[in-house]
Amino acid sequence: MTAWPAIDRDDLRKARGDAGFDTVFPLLIRRLIAETASGLASLDMPGGSGTAVGGFDGIVTASGPSAFVPEGTSVWELSVGGGNSKAEDDYEKRIKGPKGGPPS
Repeated sequence: MTAWPAIDRDDLRKARGDAGFDTVFPLLIRRLIAETASGLASLDMPGGSGTAVGGFDGIVTASGPSAFVPEGTSVWELSVGGGNSKAEDDYEKRIKGPKGGPPS
C-alpha cells in the first residue's frame, strides 16, 4: 500500500468541512482497520459513492482483539458532523446488531 502522510486531530478537524470529505473518511477508517485488526476475516466499509447506501457504515469481523478493533463482528457508524445529537440519533437507529442480532 502507498504510504499516507502523517495526520493529526487538527488535520481531521480542518478536513471535515472540505467538500467530499464525508466520502473519503470511510476510506481512511477502512485502511486503519486493515492495518491494525488482528485476524481480519471481513471488512465491509464502502467509501466514495458507497456512502450514500443506507445501513451500517461498516461491518468488520476479526478473529482476535486489537487496540482499535474488537474481536468478533463489530458494526461501525461514521460521521463528519452533526455533533452529539447526530451520534445519539444514529445510536437509537442502530440499537440492533447486524442482521437483527443482539449488539455486543
